[in-house]
Amino acid sequence: MLKVFISVPTAGRDDKDIISSVNMLKALGDVVIPELHTYVEMPKIDTEVLGMSDRKKDMYVLSKRIELLSQCDVFISVCRSERPFSDEPFVWENTNVRLEKDIASSYGVNCYMFDIDIVCPDLMPPGYIPIKYIERPHICGDTLCGDTDGDNDE
Repeated sequence: MLKVFISVPTAGRDDKDIISSVNMLKALGDVVIPELHTYVEMPKIDTEVLGMSDRKKDMYVLSKRIELLSQCDVFISVCRSERPFSDEPFVWENTNVRLEKDIASSYGVNCYMFDIDIVCPDLMPPGYIPIKYIERPHICGDTLCGDTDGDNDE
């Protein structure tokens, strides 16, 4: 049975939006992974009791997530939309999601990536209209993404 790791942006988001994004990725994962699989769950870590600075807490949580990722066969997360809406970088690009994806792909974990504007609509600017739901996602090597022209620019 394959073990599947899901990664979504969490910084500045409430639990409801995070859970919604995880559930969306689980539904998409059930479609793209034909083999029997299970989703690994990250236990909640109470970082307040650690007595660390915010930066060190973030690093500690990342280390625990990487430890869990090391036991998985598949990584599912979000990628940059094929239709950027601003010159500003996405907030999530500088977070643990990008690091986890880089580690997973570097160590041969199969990666499936879905457009962020579908999975995390709460991160889009007011008035943004999301692209059409991905009917036939493009596959970049071992990575599923929204890159429809095949030039790997996600």
